[in-house]
Amino acid sequence: MLKKHYLPSVTIALAASIPASAAVTWLTSPEEALAQAEKQQKSVMIDFTGSDWCGFCIRLEKTVFASPEFEKVLGDKYVFLMLDYPRSKKLSEKQKKVNDDWKKKMAITGFPTIVLMDSKGLPYAKHAGAILQVDGFLKAVDRWEKSKVQRDQLFEKAKKQQGPDKAKSLYEGLKTMDESLWQQFFPDVIDSIKKADPEDKCQFQTYIAQKERIETQKKEMTDIFIKYRSDPEKRNLALDDMLKRGDLENTVRQQIMLTQTFWKLRSNQKANPEKAESEYLKDLEAIIAIDPNSKEGKNAQQLKEQYQKQKVNPPKNGIPATKLVIPK
Repeated sequence: MLKKHYLPSVTIALAASIPASAAVTWLTSPEEALAQAEKQQKSVMIDFTGSDWCGFCIRLEKTVFASPEFEKVLGDKYVFLMLDYPRSKKLSEKQKKVNDDWKKKMAITGFPTIVLMDSKGLPYAKHAGAILQVDGFLKAVDRWEKSKVQRDQLFEKAKKQQGPDKAKSLYEGLKTMDESLWQQFFPDVIDSIKKADPEDKCQFQTYIAQKERIETQKKEMTDIFIKYRSDPEKRNLALDDMLKRGDLENTVRQQIMLTQTFWKLRSNQKANPEKAESEYLKDLEAIIAIDPNSKEGKNAQQLKEQYQKQKVNPPKNGIPATKLVIPK
């Protein structure tokens, strides 16, 4: 069922490497990294980085990758691959093409991002953001490896099953990994789920359909930001119209409300700080009430607690954790 998935790559005549520390060598050729991984039966640790501009990337390399603990615990367990997206440093056109292909394939949206890939070329872990303590990073790697074991066990279990039971095991296996990896690297698993469970008893197809609706609605929301970026009044009216829709997914509804709550506080704070604060907290409570367990609901709860505890303004550059980019 599981196939090797190699990214389309431009052949690099001479494989380059980056000595991130004295003991660990980071390759820059995915082709070479995959070849070594297959030969040595090791996983590949990929660091997607912005080496000359991303502060957290630089700190991750200095505090974690260059540490003796990192080399001692992980040095012999992985093939290391660093894919760089610098702003000043020049890469060859071939290297840029390879890096861009991998960024697209892995659905990388920020730096640093760590991806773990098995010796067959199948990713099993993806983490966006920097874990800057060595102990914390090593513990995270341990969790990711346990997820791989769980994935493989579930996929193996599915080989002996039929019908909805087979689909359930495959679906549970997929859920051990980041969803952005499913379609690109596991289309055969997805097809097997659909064939084994055409009535969707495991709810996989229902979930996928919901995700597609969410993405469509998020695009509508982003299009409104772009269209009315210079006209806040029309922008808010268009967003209000979206909120009136009965088919609007809760996560999108919460994102819109979070954005409007932030804009409302920012515009009203100078005129009447006490009223603005009161309405801000009330708006956050309304967002939480929709779904306290969603990412947006948890984010609203965190913002509420932060505001109540510290009495500080929310971030000036947007609402964190919503993954929502608001065009200026």
